Amino acid sequence: IPVVFSGRPEIDPDPEAAILGESYDLTVRDVQNHNPLAPGTSIQVEAEGTKVKAVGSTEITLDDTAFSEDNNDGFGREDIANLEETTDFNFRVVEDLEADEGGEPKIEAVTITVDGPNGSVEVVLLPEEKQSTAFSASRVLTPTPGATVHQTPSGETVVRAPKEQ
Repeated sequence: IPVVFSGRPEIDPDPEAAILGESYDLTVRDVQNHNPLAPGTSIQVEAEGTKVKAVGSTEITLDDTAFSEDNNDGFGREDIANLEETTDFNFRVVEDLEADEGGEPKIEAVTITVDGPNGSVEVVLLPEEKQSTAFSASRVLTPTPGATVHQTPSGETVVRAPKEQ
């Protein structure tokens, strides 16, 4: 029976800034092995701001990992049949045409949350013009593996670290 070993979750968005109208490639996997996370893991993407929303792969629950071993050399990462379906996702940040609020669309943040048997982690993407302040604050801290540092629209600095297993 093949088993996939996976550890703490990792979120890798591209691009790494909150940009209205942008398409994002999102990779979610474990930090140690780059394997899929455990079945039942939830992934949520939310756009925050005025008249904006995230569309596409924004609410996901991971299924079990499937294998296809055709060359009789044992099971390895290359034998994961649904690797892309369990690690790679896409979403967009767009204007919310159904929003009741007035004004021009403005993105304040994109929040990506992963929660499951491997642990929890959250990444907050800020607009490019706000990133220099948030990232300069993170440079003076001692890094914690898997931790995120971001600045909220109100100017507060928030540090989040994944649960240790």
